[in-house]
Amino acid sequence: MWFSDPKKLTPQKGFYIWFAYLRKEQPKLFDLYIGRADEGLEEYQKCVAYQKLFGNDRPLGYENRHLDTIHKIADDFLNLVEAFNAIPLEDFKGDSVEKVEWSAEQRQTFLKLLQEFVDLVDRAVEEGIQTLESERNALERKLNNFARDWGYECFVRAKVANFEERGYPGLAFFRTKIVGGVDGEFVNIRKEGDIRGFDLWVGYNWHDKEVINVPPKGFVCCIGLGYLDKDKKHKEMCHKCRAYPQLFSGKNRHLVYKNDYLYTYTTLEAFMRDIIDRFLWCIDKFHTISINDFKKSSDPHTPQENHKGKTMKIPLNQILYGPPGTGKTHYTIDKALEILGHDTKKMERAEAKALFDSYKQKGRIGFVTFHQSYGYEEFVEGIKPEVDNKGQVTYPIKNGIFKQMCQKAQESLEQPTSKKVAEVALGYWNTLLKSFISSLEKEKENRGQCLVALHTGLQKELVWADKKDGLSFSIIINTQGDKETIQEDALHNLYSKDKSKGIERPRDVDRSHDTYGFALLKKLTAFEAEYLKEQNLTKPPLEMREESPQNSDKLPYILIIDEINRGNISKIFGELITLIEESKRIGNDEELRVILPYSQGQKKNQHQERENKEIEETKGEEEKEFFGVPKNLYIIGTMNTADRSIALLDTALRRRFVFIEMLPNSSLLSTDCAGVNLQSLLEAMNARIEFLLDQNHTIGHAYFLGLDSLEGLQECFKDKIIPLLQEYFYDDHAKINVVLNNNDMLKEKTMDSALQKLLGDFIDTDKKIYQITEASGWGVETFIKIYKDASQAQSNETTEQTPNP
Repeated sequence: MWFSDPKKLTPQKGFYIWFAYLRKEQPKLFDLYIGRADEGLEEYQKCVAYQKLFGNDRPLGYENRHLDTIHKIADDFLNLVEAFNAIPLEDFKGDSVEKVEWSAEQRQTFLKLLQEFVDLVDRAVEEGIQTLESERNALERKLNNFARDWGYECFVRAKVANFEERGYPGLAFFRTKIVGGVDGEFVNIRKEGDIRGFDLWVGYNWHDKEVINVPPKGFVCCIGLGYLDKDKKHKEMCHKCRAYPQLFSGKNRHLVYKNDYLYTYTTLEAFMRDIIDRFLWCIDKFHTISINDFKKSSDPHTPQENHKGKTMKIPLNQILYGPPGTGKTHYTIDKALEILGHDTKKMERAEAKALFDSYKQKGRIGFVTFHQSYGYEEFVEGIKPEVDNKGQVTYPIKNGIFKQMCQKAQESLEQPTSKKVAEVALGYWNTLLKSFISSLEKEKENRGQCLVALHTGLQKELVWADKKDGLSFSIIINTQGDKETIQEDALHNLYSKDKSKGIERPRDVDRSHDTYGFALLKKLTAFEAEYLKEQNLTKPPLEMREESPQNSDKLPYILIIDEINRGNISKIFGELITLIEESKRIGNDEELRVILPYSQGQKKNQHQERENKEIEETKGEEEKEFFGVPKNLYIIGTMNTADRSIALLDTALRRRFVFIEMLPNSSLLSTDCAGVNLQSLLEAMNARIEFLLDQNHTIGHAYFLGLDSLEGLQECFKDKIIPLLQEYFYDDHAKINVVLNNNDMLKEKTMDSALQKLLGDFIDTDKKIYQITEASGWGVETFIKIYKDASQAQSNETTEQTPNP
């Protein structure tokens, strides 16, 4: 993070998240995006991560944002962190992208085979594909032999179904490395001599009309996806793998199958001229995705396997319990991510924490800590006084965190309604865009530059370029030449959205393009109005279609309750203690719902003021709210057994939760902290505590994690361990001294003769008083003595001082 001119600074080598405050700009702006250093750039470009982050030649993030939007920076930052963390670590290794390069001979062979395919389709339209089965098989063998040289297999999809009204024939190329059997690890499956899954598709639409976004008598090259016939599980499997959102992100909503990479041609000549470069470019895009991303992903709602290979189900309600310092709250992050389908064993701690925070920011994870004053009103719902603009006090009903999480989880289970989407004919869009570019060129020729008007009235220069992945529009936003770029597919989405429900202001636009995307869209639609007149059209050829909603697939939601045993469970949960039981959840056989006490009397459309008057009886029946707990809400609690014994916990709570014990784990500690074996030290103290008290009051390993010096160990005992033991033993220092093995951290305090004479008649002469010695005087031997007796400690010291013969 640098608060300066970013052009004058050179960050260290590698990828980073960049924040810069552009204080010289008017209005003041800031940048927040994923960047990379120029030093060693050639090496970075060889790794898969570079292609994922910079494949569109545009940094992932937010450039030239107005300072008045900085309150959203936490959301924006977490979005970038999530994007960063979604890339596997192996993708950051150099030279990991497998390149495919063709010789001149291979290029000619490919064109020749494509021409054979086109001729085969034309003949099949006239004669019927059944009569050309042998020719089809012969072509497939040729294509397969050609594809094997660069690691692919090819299938000619030219059967009866491909010549029906809604289909067209094509060539499907599959990368052999990511193909497995039905029970294999990859989503690309080989079955009965065929392969289905992610492919490179080259197709020929022989119809006289547009079919699946391919123009009439046109051609297509895309990264596609095909499923096993009548196999819904295979479709779900493909959609859940990590490769799917990288290839079907949904940005091209105007396309039938939402392909991120789909390119069409209206003539055979244009197709043959461009197809080789386009096809190799698609292969490069395909190879930027890690092979692991094509593997089957586990569904967090399916049973998992334990270490013995037996399936186990994640419990809806669980409590992690144990003595203080055993990592219960720390472990809730791993538990939550496990429920959400992530394997934290393969993650660094910082990565897991960032992912957890991202889910928490999105509302998928909630966190609350119980305490003695916490009640039903904070947890479920309650009346909270508010003062309105007129200074009058109102008492609205506010939902607590439990009710909020239940509502979010239930909404994800409900099937969303479909919506109407405007779909413009691809031929019209291409012609409109071509004419739009011509008008921009004329404007530039006449004025010397092309301008676009922002909603504030400011005029900014507009430039454009035709790249392999489509047109790219850039608006010059300041005198330094900084740009805001809008790609063709993004403009197409804005256009479709405008035709569907209208875009009236910048805030209606996707926030990554808000002001500038809105300005470009309005320039395009203004041109379109004149274009329609020239073409004698009253409106563009649009088709309003119903878009099926994306099923949320019963997304799990998680509520973490820290220190669950410190609250009054009956007071906090109230009648809802019954509803959290698995069999009573919404949708299960014994589903149960209740009427909540506060919201049961809410009436709709009856908010008239009744000052100094008795409330009149409501006509008609009251609107009663029936409340239940959805079956995709997971509750994770933590309980400190030293604070209250598990035996004293509310019996109703114990019956409805699975309890997972977390005990001190000394194996996580160092065996040489400035000469002290922390593992032996912790085990020795806990063994004595178990006999003097019980297992619930042992000391957790977390107190000693990270200690690597004598000074740190001294501070740990002075500020944490001894105060904890004083609490455990109610200041019975004699027992504390036993736990410490009389290691001189505590010493008896003696009375002088004058004090003894004064208090002699009031105290027991056998009473012992202890005081804590100065921590700086605790040497290595002091700590070793906790787990070794004095003679062993002395022997150890002598051995260390005597040279080995």
